[in-house]
Amino acid sequence: MKKKYIGFIICLILICAVMFASYRRFQSSHTTWTITQYGDNDGKNQMFYTIESSAGGLVVVDGGWTDNEENVREAIAEKGNSVDAWILTHPHPDHIGAFNQVYANPQGITIKEIYTIALDYQAYEKKAQEWDDINTYKTFLDLTKGTDSLKYLHTGDSFSLLGLTVNVFSAYDDHVDQVTNDLCNDGSLMFKINGKEESMLFCSDVGAVMSDEIIAAYGSQLKTDYIQMGHHGNGGLSEEFYKLTQPKAAFFDAPDWLMNNTNGGTYNTPEKRDLMANMSAEIYYYATAPNTIYLK
Repeated sequence: MKKKYIGFIICLILICAVMFASYRRFQSSHTTWTITQYGDNDGKNQMFYTIESSAGGLVVVDGGWTDNEENVREAIAEKGNSVDAWILTHPHPDHIGAFNQVYANPQGITIKEIYTIALDYQAYEKKAQEWDDINTYKTFLDLTKGTDSLKYLHTGDSFSLLGLTVNVFSAYDDHVDQVTNDLCNDGSLMFKINGKEESMLFCSDVGAVMSDEIIAAYGSQLKTDYIQMGHHGNGGLSEEFYKLTQPKAAFFDAPDWLMNNTNGGTYNTPEKRDLMANMSAEIYYYATAPNTIYLK
C-alpha cells in the first residue's frame, strides 16, 4: 500500500511538472509587449519609452530631461517600481537627464541592469558641439562608477530582454570619431527589438552621416513593423535608410512646434512625416501621447 501511495505521488508530481512546462511554453508563445511613447508636458522634445511584457517585466528607454523626473517616476510606479533594464541611447540631457535624477535618489525604484554606449569622455569633451552638455554625461559617469549592473553596448551585439531579441545596429566606437564631430548624436544607440512576429527599430539620434554604413551592414534587416524616428524626426537618417524600413507606424519624439515647423525654423520634420505617411505608416507624436502599440 505504501509503495502504491509513493508511486501515486511521483506520478502526480510528474503530471504537474509536464503541465507546468506546457503552460510555460504556451505562455511564452503568446507573449506580447506593450510599448508606450511618452510626451513632454512643457512642449520640449525628448525621448522616453517603456516596454512591458505580458509575462512580466519592464524596460525603460531613456527618460527625457531632468524636469521630466516625476513623470518617469510615476510611469515606473504604475508598473511596479521595478525596472529590469534601463536602456540609455546616449548622454544628452533630453535623453538621460531624468535617469540621472532617479538613479541618484531611487525612492523605492529598483533598476536591475543599465545598457548604454561606451562614449569616450575625452573625445567627447574635445569635440563637444554647442548643443552638447557634457556635464550631464559627467554626472552619469560619476553616478554609475563601479556599478556592476552597467553594460556597454557595441555595434553587432545581440542579447535577450523580456523574451525579446535585441540587435544593436549602431553604437559609439572609435570609428565614429573619424566620420563626424557630432559624437554624441551619431554615436548614439540604434537597436532593433524582435518579438515572435513583429519588431521595432529605435534610431535614437543617429544622424545622416551614419546612414550608408548602417545600410551596407544591415540592409534587409532594417525592415520593421514600427520605428522610432532618428533625431526626433528632424534631420537624422537618410531617405534611402527610411525607405528600407517600410513600417506600419512611425514614432516622432516631437512636440507640435517641431513636428510642424511652426516656429519658422529650418526643421525638416514635416518632410520626414510625409515620407513615412507615403509608405502608409501611421504617424505618432506628442500631440496624441502617450501612444501605445502592442508588439507580437
